[in-house]
Amino acid sequence: MKRQAASITRPASESLPAPTLERPVIGMRIDYDRPEIVDWHEHRFGQLLYAARGVLQVETKRGLWLAPPQRAVWLPSGTTHRVTHSPGLAFRSLHVERGSPGLQDECCVLAVSGLLRELILAFLEREQNYDSGSGQSSLAVVLLNELRLAPTVDLHLSLPGEPRLKPIVDGLLDDPGDRRGLADWVRMTGASQRTLERLFKSETGQSFGEWRRQLRLQTAITLLSEGEAVTSVAFAVGYESPSAFIAMFGEAMGESPGQFAARHGGLPQTKTARN
Repeated sequence: MKRQAASITRPASESLPAPTLERPVIGMRIDYDRPEIVDWHEHRFGQLLYAARGVLQVETKRGLWLAPPQRAVWLPSGTTHRVTHSPGLAFRSLHVERGSPGLQDECCVLAVSGLLRELILAFLEREQNYDSGSGQSSLAVVLLNELRLAPTVDLHLSLPGEPRLKPIVDGLLDDPGDRRGLADWVRMTGASQRTLERLFKSETGQSFGEWRRQLRLQTAITLLSEGEAVTSVAFAVGYESPSAFIAMFGEAMGESPGQFAARHGGLPQTKTARN
């Protein structure tokens, strides 16, 4: 997806709070007033990245993972990644002791229930330097149990590594509204349309049309969260009519883009603060 022109890129902090056997979950909160990219890094613990407000995107070597409100990205320990923060993002992060049983062993997007949201926020409001057997320790146990129960959500875009697909993928990530089909990319890639179709399926598990639809969906979620009008978003992601875009969005998200924007669009600007 096209990166915001005003984004700044910074290295990851080397002093993030780390969980221990006595404190299996440790959290942190940061509010952002402008778009920002935290460059490639990894952790020796698992991480849950949650946006209490705004949208965050996690990129790994395998793909792009998007977390609007009511979603969170889970990263197992040792996953190399970088994170893009939207303006006005209320970033909430939980760091989980490596090897905690019952958690996903691959990067994924999790649905955040009302209960899980409140647990995350309540946990982060309290002292992180807690003792075993304390109320905060008990809350950490409940939080881990809810994470184990959270269902996965398909807000992932695979990034194929096949060199012949690179011009197509890079071009569409830069401009998701590009309406060219595979037949139009043949000359640039040097591969036949049939070969490109086969490569997309083998590399991503999706047809080219399915892959592009997922890219358009994830781009639309970001734009709507930033306050863009539904009609503008529809054209920006390559739909010829708003009605077709509304139908696609509703099928994927279970609500119309207008409903999503009413709840999450037009994000207020906040001052950056680290707690």
